[in-house]
Amino acid sequence: MHMTIWWGYDIGDFLFYGFKVTTIGALIGICFGVAALAFLFEYLKLLQAQQRHRQLSIKAKQLRTICPSESATLLDESQRGPKITFINRVGFPFIDGLLWLTSFNLG
Repeated sequence: MHMTIWWGYDIGDFLFYGFKVTTIGALIGICFGVAALAFLFEYLKLLQAQQRHRQLSIKAKQLRTICPSESATLLDESQRGPKITFINRVGFPFIDGLLWLTSFNLG
């Protein structure tokens, strides 16, 4: 690793011992690879935000049905909330954990 400004392309080992960058093409490939990893990291953060939004919207719908307006009857069957499926109960936390683990390891 050079400690001053250096304009060469032979940077030697990159990230791992034995992964040598000695040509201009390899240096350009490394630049594109790092940019692709950065893009993937930001995309995973976007997917996490969308996942949390979906979970919160389902919870909000459930709360609206649990606490309807003051004039609603308490035992009215038409006020049933959204059905909680297996995907909502198990899939959302699994996907959320998988996204977090992937973005944590990539970051």
